[in-house]
Amino acid sequence: LYIILSRFDKYEQNRIRKYIKSPYFNQSQAITDFFELLITDINSKSKKSLTKEHYWKAAFPKEKYNDLRFRKLGSDLLQLIEGFLSQEVFEENKVQQITNLLDAISRKK
Repeated sequence: LYIILSRFDKYEQNRIRKYIKSPYFNQSQAITDFFELLITDINSKSKKSLTKEHYWKAAFPKEKYNDLRFRKLGSDLLQLIEGFLSQEVFEENKVQQITNLLDAISRKK
């Protein structure tokens, strides 16, 4: 996640932040908190706090570290990042958008 997000420039970081904060795509505050901490660490180029436990405390401050849930949190964030990247490509392709719209209208008869 760190490597993927470190490839995003400031503008992409702002767009993905909006995507992740959208209740249509994400309803988990923990994922949002995890994302924000990752972006903060990436932008500060800090290497000192890059532990699972550090990120866990940001997402779940009152809970004991749980590796299975932490991996699920990371997996869920990765799915959102992949969805964002897919959406970015979709937005660039107007012909595909129109084709998908016509397909959706056809399905609704």
